[in-house]
Amino acid sequence: MANIQFDNKSFFAKKYIGKTQTAQSVRVSVRNDITEVLSVGVEHFVGGYDIVGGEVNFYGKTTIKLLYRDGQTVQSANFGADFTSALPCDAAIGGNSVVFRTTTQDVATETNANTATINILIEVEAWAYAAETVDFATGGDVFVKTETVEAMTDAKVTDIPFVVDNEFASTRNIGTVLLADSQLVVRDYGIAEGVLTVSGDGVGRLTYMSGNDMITDAFPFDWTRELDATNLADVQLQLTPVVRGTKVRLDISDDGDNTAFSLETQATLCVQATTIGGVTVVSDLYSTDCNFTLGRSSVETTLPCGGTVCAVSESFGVDSGVVTAVNVGATVTKCTGGERKATVEGYVTATLIYREGDVYRGETKELPFVKQVDVDYLSAECACNARVIVGEVAVEHGDTLRVQMWMDIFAARNVSVGLITSAEETPFDKSAQSAIEVCIAKKGDTLWNLAKNLHLSEEELVATNPLLTNPLEEDTRVVVFNRI
Repeated sequence: MANIQFDNKSFFAKKYIGKTQTAQSVRVSVRNDITEVLSVGVEHFVGGYDIVGGEVNFYGKTTIKLLYRDGQTVQSANFGADFTSALPCDAAIGGNSVVFRTTTQDVATETNANTATINILIEVEAWAYAAETVDFATGGDVFVKTETVEAMTDAKVTDIPFVVDNEFASTRNIGTVLLADSQLVVRDYGIAEGVLTVSGDGVGRLTYMSGNDMITDAFPFDWTRELDATNLADVQLQLTPVVRGTKVRLDISDDGDNTAFSLETQATLCVQATTIGGVTVVSDLYSTDCNFTLGRSSVETTLPCGGTVCAVSESFGVDSGVVTAVNVGATVTKCTGGERKATVEGYVTATLIYREGDVYRGETKELPFVKQVDVDYLSAECACNARVIVGEVAVEHGDTLRVQMWMDIFAARNVSVGLITSAEETPFDKSAQSAIEVCIAKKGDTLWNLAKNLHLSEEELVATNPLLTNPLEEDTRVVVFNRI
């Protein structure tokens, strides 16, 4: 009886779980009356999740940045709210394998005296690394044809909190700080001796009153952080920084010239760590003493194509008279890849601030964009996705909004790996063979296929037919001596 060796291994594939929408109604109160809402900025992040009973139950935080007039001056306030929801998921999804993307679908505000009710519609999408464990043939005391296939054999997702501190100076005197936010992207990383060194670009945006003027300034910076990487050796990483809060501290000057300040960016680095390696599998097998009925199946695995960050700039024409833009963000609606190029479609959301005398008013716009960027590693087989982060924003000539954006593009491809998962042995009657046979090779025949059909080794065929080539030439005569 033939002895066929089987191995047990888990193959991982990144799968789309789905998306859901959840509504929030947040009632906020301020100390003075709200005569007009100028802008509402909304940011979300998923803070945690549990997988119970075939569902991913997730919960997160919403930050609301309210800019309003109280009849005399422009005021601002920040508020936080919680949200929770769930998505059905596959049982193969583990507890440390899910990543999320949140998008604000709609914001509506109602005011009454000193209160505002902000109705928010959030869309949450989720992906997960699902494992499929398979028993498959890897060898044995039979004739085997093996191949090495590339596969994802491990995957996990973890969040690492970190803080970036920077000091800046504005060109104008800072009176009242109205809004502050910051954004981060990763440019490079390295792992050595259990330390993950991450570096990238960032920008801080500060909206403040300087006298009677509302000013928004952008402050670009670079950053580097060393984080714990004890469990991240020999893996490929996809790193996504998520900003969870921005704090501003003014350096108050004795002479009243307040231009210096520090910006603290509180963030979490979402680390998708995957192990990609070669797996030896048996693609075919046979024996000289018996026949096999082979059970075959395929398993899906995800192979990263690569990731890159591209800096682009886009200019939008707007109604004249804009003095600044606040609560500026971007949403990706579509990302398609081709040979060495990616096309990213989406829209920039911005509140344009106009001034009529001493009165400010806000008008929120969705400004669509389509950008094509060069990505060296992309091919037609890769499926790509993009995250757009807004950097510096400037109003030019009162009728043009210039937005600098980082396009964080990552691509992967799903492949199917064929496996032999069972081999049922049936007897082979050698006595039915002729002592000598002459076979005529057909187009596409190989030594392996011919030897398998004749229940001989390739060496035995070559020994009696030393001029054979592989693959065989069409109509080649092969003489076979069978042991009976």
